[in-house]
Amino acid sequence: LLGTSESKEILLKSLLDPQGKDPTLQNVEVDDGDYYLFRAFLKAMRGFILTWTSYNQDFNARELAAIMNAEMFNIQKFLDRYPDLLKVRADGPAALLQAKQALIDAIDDYLIASDKIRNDTDITAGATELITLEADNYGETLLRENLAKIKTSLQQNAPVQFINNTIGTEYYVYGVASFSRTEPSWWEKGY
Repeated sequence: LLGTSESKEILLKSLLDPQGKDPTLQNVEVDDGDYYLFRAFLKAMRGFILTWTSYNQDFNARELAAIMNAEMFNIQKFLDRYPDLLKVRADGPAALLQAKQALIDAIDDYLIASDKIRNDTDITAGATELITLEADNYGETLLRENLAKIKTSLQQNAPVQFINNTIGTEYYVYGVASFSRTEPSWWEKGY
């Protein structure tokens, strides 16, 4: 079903406007890159959820809230009371392997999405792109490089050295105000 561009567009538009009542959405172009970006997000969420649920989180939340509200929280006493807290569950190793693969797949989908969105030149007349990325966007290039390093790290069980010198990134999403990672202020640059 999701093999054609038309079916991918129908899926994303139905998620953006389930009732089909937004007349402006008819002029939004949903491309393969948008679909892959959405799929990358879902796979990343799956990876994070599998990671989170791989660890024992069995504790009394009301007790914790009461202790914290009374400002009597002591981490050592809390861990003594719940010695298995945040230890890998019995089924945890298998879930962690699934999480690792989900994150690798999410990175692959993001890299495909990024390439397709940046190189998209086929714009329908009168339509607006759902998501756009400038081809020379330094921040997004940095993100792709870091994701490639994370993927290699996950595949080789090795540490990763991130690149963190950003200049600025701005994303434009149809129907939503643009959001950005702004350029560092002068005092952050060391002038």
